[in-house]
Amino acid sequence: MNKRRGSKKAANQLLNRLILQSLGLLAVLGVFGLGTVWFRHQISGVANSINKLDSEIVVEERRLTQLDVELTKAKSASRLQKLNIDLALGLRPPHAGQIYRVSENVEARLDGKTAGAMLTASRTID
Repeated sequence: MNKRRGSKKAANQLLNRLILQSLGLLAVLGVFGLGTVWFRHQISGVANSINKLDSEIVVEERRLTQLDVELTKAKSASRLQKLNIDLALGLRPPHAGQIYRVSENVEARLDGKTAGAMLTASRTID
């Protein structure tokens, strides 16, 4: 009888261990599945945000194109002449004495002026 009890107890322990391991495996798989669903949900949310931003970019690009067209129209010579007449500004083209031609590199000249201004400003701060 003792032998029978011992084997029954060992069988119960084995069965309990098997059930516990199965439950543990099920819990791990459940957490993994839940994590996968959560990640997919996050990916979907990010994709929706990206699509929304893409549509906003398209709208802003159209708006920018419209503004470029309006600016080009506003800067046209005929439009400026019409405004000059309508608003009675009295503007006229410059004559030869008002035009000064620069033969040196303008960018380098302006960079030198900017750097010089920065140096004098930094010397007065110190």
